[in-house]
Amino acid sequence: MTWGPRARVKETKAAILAMEFAEVERKLKAAIECFRSNDMDLMDFDNLKLRLPERPISHRLGFYMQVLFSNYNVDCEYNKHLEGVKEADGNPVIPDVVVHKRKVDDSNLLAVEVKARRNQEEADRDQEEIGEDYEQLKKYTRQNGDLKYTYGAFVLFLLDSTTIKWFENGAPRVESA
Repeated sequence: MTWGPRARVKETKAAILAMEFAEVERKLKAAIECFRSNDMDLMDFDNLKLRLPERPISHRLGFYMQVLFSNYNVDCEYNKHLEGVKEADGNPVIPDVVVHKRKVDDSNLLAVEVKARRNQEEADRDQEEIGEDYEQLKKYTRQNGDLKYTYGAFVLFLLDSTTIKWFENGAPRVESA
């Protein structure tokens, strides 16, 4: 066993790379709570024909996430992968928010897809679009795939609540009892 400053650096790097699900979940929930406390005016649209604006919501969520995931880069609408374009199954992809280390592949921690709807009825009508985000998160989290994010999260903002559906290893995360 190694002791001293170099050992602590190695242990810190290992801890960063192996962030446990419970910590990732706690931090994402805290960022969502910050958004709901400070930025709900982004979801305040009187014209019912307009869709709620997902990009500014994703941006503000990413803003809060950067503070909480301080050892990582948090990027919104990020389409770079190493020196090229971010792809899954040979197709270009742009996750809404990613928590990663830029220019390396071994620290892709979390990919987030965001949807905003006024209520559950609106979300139910958009199940096809939501299903497309689920499929993307499965691709992002496949460990034999192109991107290898440890976790994926689908965040559905409604005016009165927020839900998260988690993904891991290319599939919805199975909650342990």
